[in-house]
Amino acid sequence: MFNFPIPISLLPFYAIALLSLGDIVASVNYRDTASPEIKSYIQKYHLTPEQIQSLSQIQNQYAKQLQQLNQELKQDEKELTEMMMGEASPEEISIKYDRLQILKQQAAQLYLKKFLAIRQVLTIDQRRQFGEAFSSSLR
Repeated sequence: MFNFPIPISLLPFYAIALLSLGDIVASVNYRDTASPEIKSYIQKYHLTPEQIQSLSQIQNQYAKQLQQLNQELKQDEKELTEMMMGEASPEEISIKYDRLQILKQQAAQLYLKKFLAIRQVLTIDQRRQFGEAFSSSLR
């Protein structure tokens, strides 16, 4: 669907931004149960109950896939490290490295799809505020 890669170096920042929005929507009954930090995000972006519900659904939709990919990434990174220290052939190491790069690209694309789905829920002003906060986190 998307043919442009997200630089892997920016993946942690995408994750932080998306997770912070995920924290916002952790509870539909945010007035009673949300932490002060989550309440401040809700106030900061002036999310409506409908937006909170939509963002919660988006979070749930992508959570399992992202968790699975992250587990695979960790496992493959561990295996690659072991291969580098062990007696694996250069070809075996290269194959494992290539698989790891493919998994990183899949994770980046999934984070982008989630980010774009979240973006669709936000108003233009909320997108601007979110973009400014996101840009600040990159500095």
